[in-house]
Amino acid sequence: MGNLLMWTERMKDLQGTFIFAVCLLAFTVVVLIFKYGQERAQSQILKAENLATQNMALSVEMEAARKAQEADRLSRIAQQSAQKNLENARQAREMLERAKKQNSLGQKELIDKLNAQLEREADARLSAQKASEELSKQRDELRKAVESTKEALEKLRAQKPADDSASRIAQMQQLLREREAEIERLKKRQAELEFLRKQAYEAQRRTEMEIAARGGTVFVPRAKLILSPNIRTGGKY
Repeated sequence: MGNLLMWTERMKDLQGTFIFAVCLLAFTVVVLIFKYGQERAQSQILKAENLATQNMALSVEMEAARKAQEADRLSRIAQQSAQKNLENARQAREMLERAKKQNSLGQKELIDKLNAQLEREADARLSAQKASEELSKQRDELRKAVESTKEALEKLRAQKPADDSASRIAQMQQLLREREAEIERLKKRQAELEFLRKQAYEAQRRTEMEIAARGGTVFVPRAKLILSPNIRTGGKY
């Protein structure tokens, strides 16, 4: 009888231990499942954040690329227009100089031709000036795009590493270098335009002085003139 009681007590102890072990195992499984779910959720959030940042960076870069293309297109148009006007003025000046050497022009006809030449040179100067201003505007737009790209790049770098983040960062760094190189090209093009503007300015100044020296009247709008306070003008201005 005593052995039976001992066996019964022992079985109760074993049963209690077994129940405790089962409960502990169940609790551990629940904790592991919760932890796995939490880590999975955090991983999904991180992936979503990485994707959002990469999409934002891509959007910024696409906008920067669009602005770079637009800046290049507009600056080329402006430069070509200025160069064409300057070339037309130069050719007309050569023809005028030949006519002057041949003494084939009377005073009135010469003054008329000088006025026509003056207008061409003024248009060339203003065209180069406008082109330079347009170029400056495009450079400013491109600088803003570059700054936005840099900010997007810093956000991308600040993220926890993702599978494709390194390649994306390297790609954006390369694109950033290309944008900065484009700014330098625009800067060089603007310097060329400024040189053309100075040429046109000097040509116009000489023509204005020649008309004044010959006692002629300038019929070019005063707003286009350089020496307007010192020369005689006619017509509506």
